[in-house]
Amino acid sequence: MKGVFVLGQFFNAVFLAPDSEEILGVTFSRVLKISESGVFRYHCVRPIESVERLLTEPVRVVWAGDDADPETDHPDPTNLHMRGLDAPSLPRLEQGPVARYLLNHDRRRYVDKSPADNQRWHVHPLVILTAEGWYEGGDHIGDWARERISVADTVPAGFEELAFTYTYPIPLLTKETGHV
Repeated sequence: MKGVFVLGQFFNAVFLAPDSEEILGVTFSRVLKISESGVFRYHCVRPIESVERLLTEPVRVVWAGDDADPETDHPDPTNLHMRGLDAPSLPRLEQGPVARYLLNHDRRRYVDKSPADNQRWHVHPLVILTAEGWYEGGDHIGDWARERISVADTVPAGFEELAFTYTYPIPLLTKETGHV
């Protein structure tokens, strides 16, 4: 289901029902590429902050790529990105604070989103951790896809930190080699 990572690929943030593959809503329908949507210090990071503002409660989320493999366990033989094109659009919340921590409630893990090195362009962890349509494995790409994610200013008791740093430019990866 992960496909091959391509910088020119379009992605949607897809919100899934808690106990099924039903799509509750989608943001960014065919407008943003990973390289445009998730880099801190880049003008287009604002759309991902809009997605974060929707994650006040745990929700299953996927950054679904248009080049992902078809879903074999769904009656519609296309991928999640394409299925999302007909789904309801979620509101774009332009105003309001964004929280410091990205939480995975299924794994009881968190990522501190504040980059330690403000001199480099860091890729937002939500984009990398929940991506489908990329290289499978390595560097946590897609590890949190379809899991319950939220954001918060504090870390719940019992959650363990996932050390995460991904800097721009994003390396091109392939299924076969892991590198180009």
